[in-house]
Amino acid sequence: MIKKIILIIILIFFNYNIFADTIIKSIEGNIVEEANNLEKYTNSKYGFSIFKPKDWHIVEENDDFLKNNQVPGVKVMCGFTKEYDLTKSIFISIGLRDNPKNVVTPEKYIEIMKAYSEPFEKNRLGEPEVTTLDNGQTVVMEAVQIPLHGYDIDIYVTTTYFFGNEKIYVVGVMGFGEDLRQNAYLIDKIINSFKIL
Repeated sequence: MIKKIILIIILIFFNYNIFADTIIKSIEGNIVEEANNLEKYTNSKYGFSIFKPKDWHIVEENDDFLKNNQVPGVKVMCGFTKEYDLTKSIFISIGLRDNPKNVVTPEKYIEIMKAYSEPFEKNRLGEPEVTTLDNGQTVVMEAVQIPLHGYDIDIYVTTTYFFGNEKIYVVGVMGFGEDLRQNAYLIDKIINSFKIL
């Protein structure tokens, strides 16, 4: 009898792992397929290009969503999302700040962030850091976790700051934790595709 129970447990475990592995491979396959199905978006007015999934919507600068969700000190120029319902989709925004004569370097930007971001310190996931992307660009990266008041859920925002053309380009990725984890490969490809023209 004990051997039968052990055999049943092994079969259940084995079948569960096959089922879970199939689901994981399906999700990974869809994300890799989406990451390999990108198209270039060029914004000549603001001097940048970036790749986005072909089936994602472009949210332009004059869209009410962007007009109503500006970040102080950052002009949000455009964004991309798979669905307009942000509770179901990742949203990638691209904004900019002026940086006359490129006086603010990535290292200096971190100092400025630390000096003025004390109210957000408790939401920060680690320290902002200067890093080099796969494409060779030196950037500043940070991540924050923001609780949604009235809901039992948090939004995660990762931000990458690119420096050039007397501007600081701000590429923000917003979504729920699981969405960002599942789409990490795709997000990485999009961030690494950003170019200042």
